[in-house]
Amino acid sequence: MLGFVYHLYVLVSVVLCNPIHYNYTLKDFNNNPAVKKLQEYITIDSSRVENIELVVDFWKRQAADVGLSFAVYRPAVLPVCVLTLIGRQPDLPSIMLNHHGDVVPAYHSMWKYPPYSAHIDENGDLYGRGAQDTKSVGIQYIEAVRRLIKNNVTLERTLHLTVMPDEEYGGSKEVRFNIIGQGGHGSSLVNGSAIEKVQYLLNTALEFRKEQLKIRDAATKLDYGSYTTINVNMIEGGIAPNVIPKNISVVMDIRLATSVNAADVQAMLVSWLSNLGDDSTMEFIRLDERSPATAVDSTNPFWIAMKDTLNNRGITVTPVVLPATSDMLVLREKFSIPAIGFAPRNNMKNKIHDANEYIPVSNFLKGIDIYYDLIQKLANLSQNS
Repeated sequence: MLGFVYHLYVLVSVVLCNPIHYNYTLKDFNNNPAVKKLQEYITIDSSRVENIELVVDFWKRQAADVGLSFAVYRPAVLPVCVLTLIGRQPDLPSIMLNHHGDVVPAYHSMWKYPPYSAHIDENGDLYGRGAQDTKSVGIQYIEAVRRLIKNNVTLERTLHLTVMPDEEYGGSKEVRFNIIGQGGHGSSLVNGSAIEKVQYLLNTALEFRKEQLKIRDAATKLDYGSYTTINVNMIEGGIAPNVIPKNISVVMDIRLATSVNAADVQAMLVSWLSNLGDDSTMEFIRLDERSPATAVDSTNPFWIAMKDTLNNRGITVTPVVLPATSDMLVLREKFSIPAIGFAPRNNMKNKIHDANEYIPVSNFLKGIDIYYDLIQKLANLSQNS
């Protein structure tokens, strides 16, 4: 979510390891302008692509309120928002703070509070789709910048806040099997039905998944890059209750371990396809064969600046591979723009894409303080960095 427009590669996410204690009250939360902005943002149901223009309107208002220039680009129809604060030396490589304004859909019946109500409970937890992924981060960015401007802090490098419209809509590394089988009347027992082939595919995929679970359980904690994840996320087919479907679609989301060769996984999938019959096909909704990483050590001044800033706040960081950051992958792979994923979400359950997604408001507010320090440090690195 933090991007540096500079010719390096970075593939890390940062986890806050030690607890941070806050002294806020519910009254503070209800009266805090930053909290109100997060609530307003969450009430936009941006799981619906037709609502993404409401996100644009929201960020246009934030830019005007803070005093940033605002632009919208539509390279692939959907709008990308860019809010800009010009630095004192605009010729230096700039800093990009990225988050996505779209969210995944929510099963309303599974939530304790409506997913777009942004309800704050008696414990000070704010519930809503996007509270963790990643609307809270976007508001933390803009509020940190607001404070910088208010305090007359000068940044050497230009700062861009970007809002992506389709990180969730686009998916990542997904493969679709279109399975063709013998159809017929619902009362018959045909051989070679599509559902029989689906059962084979599911059994095979789940066996592979069991192998990866063993690797995960034996791995060092937070070593997300040591195993491949595979999940069957969509199964579609059938035209009527009394008709055996001739064609069924199965979508799998596969994210590769760092040690795995993409060509080997493709060969495995082709072998699965060969057992589904000659008419069945396979297509990639998205395929990324390569995602180069950069050393997170003394050779990278941006990483050092980030780590030192957090350490000065008493925060220990551990760099880990996090495969669920598809915006960063595109920046690194296609444009040679490195990205470090960072979100100050400590001591809370990971509810990304889950029911009852939430963020403790105290964590959210403390995150603004953290970004306030980070932005200054990164945007004021020397020209030689």
